[in-house]
Amino acid sequence: MYCKLCNREEDGIDLLNLNICRNCLDNLSDTSVFDIKYDDFKNLIRIMLRLYIYEKIHLNPVN
Repeated sequence: MYCKLCNREEDGIDLLNLNICRNCLDNLSDTSVFDIKYDDFKNLIRIMLRLYIYEKIHLNPVN
C-alpha cells in the first residue's frame, strides 16, 4: 500500500484508516515540539483526524 504522507509504496501501519510507512511514523513520533517540522506534522494529524471523523459521520440514509 502507499503511504499517505510520503506517497511511497511501503508496508506500514493503519492509523485512522490511513496507511503510514514506518519511516513517516518514526518522523512523527520523534519530532520535538521545538522542531521546525512540528507545525507541519501537527497540521497533518489534524487533517487525518478530520478525514477519520468525517467518514464516521457521513451516514447512508438508505441503510
